Amino acid sequence: MKIKRFSLLFAFLLVFNVFASTAVLAEDNSEDVPPTIVSLGDSIPYGYNLGDNSTASPNAFPNLIAGGYPDVINLSKPGITSDLLLASMNEQVLMTLAEADLITINIGSNDLLQAIDYKVLLGSGVPIDEAKKAELQPKVTAAAMKLAGNLQGIIGKIREKTDAPIFLYNIYNPFGPSQDPFAGSVHMLGELISTNVNQNVIAPLQVADETYIIDSYSAFNGKQMNYVIPGDIHPNQTGHEALAVLADQKLMEIYPPEIELSAEVLVSEEEETEGPIEVLIQTNKDDSITALKWLKGSDLTEENFISEGNEISLETFSFEVAENGTYTVYVESNEEIVLLEFTIDNIKAPPVEEPPVEEEPPVEEEKPPVEEEKPPVKEEPKEENPPVKEETKKPSSGNKLPNTATNSYNYLVMGSGMLVVGFSVMVTSRVRNRKVNR
Repeated sequence: MKIKRFSLLFAFLLVFNVFASTAVLAEDNSEDVPPTIVSLGDSIPYGYNLGDNSTASPNAFPNLIAGGYPDVINLSKPGITSDLLLASMNEQVLMTLAEADLITINIGSNDLLQAIDYKVLLGSGVPIDEAKKAELQPKVTAAAMKLAGNLQGIIGKIREKTDAPIFLYNIYNPFGPSQDPFAGSVHMLGELISTNVNQNVIAPLQVADETYIIDSYSAFNGKQMNYVIPGDIHPNQTGHEALAVLADQKLMEIYPPEIELSAEVLVSEEEETEGPIEVLIQTNKDDSITALKWLKGSDLTEENFISEGNEISLETFSFEVAENGTYTVYVESNEEIVLLEFTIDNIKAPPVEEPPVEEEPPVEEEKPPVEEEKPPVKEEPKEENPPVKEETKKPSSGNKLPNTATNSYNYLVMGSGMLVVGFSVMVTSRVRNRKVNR
């Protein structure tokens, strides 16, 4: 379908134009079929006074849309009104429109300028007062009503042949603000007419299927010195570029370039912790995410998440992990799927609390009895006995000393004998003394 072709090509053009020129674009995509723009209208889309007015200018805004890549069929004609445009939509024109991927319409300015006979008005040099405005008001109203009917007829004929998008440009005021009384009054008349027609005639057509209003009035408002040829009512080159930019912006709005789904994992704690750690998933398509899951493990595939996986809340986009290891997150947005693998290694095990041990009363140890220290026994040197000569045994009739007698035994016997003698002498002496004393 042509609309689909235009959306894909335009999305590509917008991305490509950021990095490369139009010439390189055409070379790199020679096999692609450019979309087709058909332009309908008056001298403004024709590019009047940009150069040779014998043919439509290649620098007119329809040729600048989407970087100038689309094929442009410019059916615009200088001086044409909405009556003439509607009348010119014969079968040949309609067949051309049927092949269009985008249709631009810029019509109505001549309807209004002719209604106020602007050439005479500008040539007079007389400031436009309230009386003159009241005189012109019925003419402007009639022209606006006719324009409304003609625009509906033009769009109706287009819709008989194609559902391609229509970009309908509203009316800009070609007369800028000025401190000069005459120029200032012309500017105020232009404001009155353009705002009335834009609000009451053109804006309501936005409700038609695939018909979009391009707001050239706001783009030119206050910038007429920059956008309009001096002493003219037609856009200069800068003005045409501004009109093309308006179309590009609307195309971006209708056919936004498809952005590839991307996601990343953020963890709440990178320092060593006892956990748990909160894991947050960030994506560039939060509003279109349809599924979020996680599993512990690495090198997982989409198949692992078909019947498995822990659900992640689509409100918080977060979950908690309490163990170290490698985890995989499954992110799904429409037909796009992204798998994110990450590792947690900063969770430390909490200290193990041992149950308190009941203390038993201390047991008094029995001390062994202390042995009294005995004084060391002095060992006297042993006297070596001289060898005893063996005597010749003689027969005896009495008691005999034991054969084992020694010198000590002999001394003992001798001492006892002396003791007996001494005791006897002492007793004898005492008896004698008593006799003398008597």
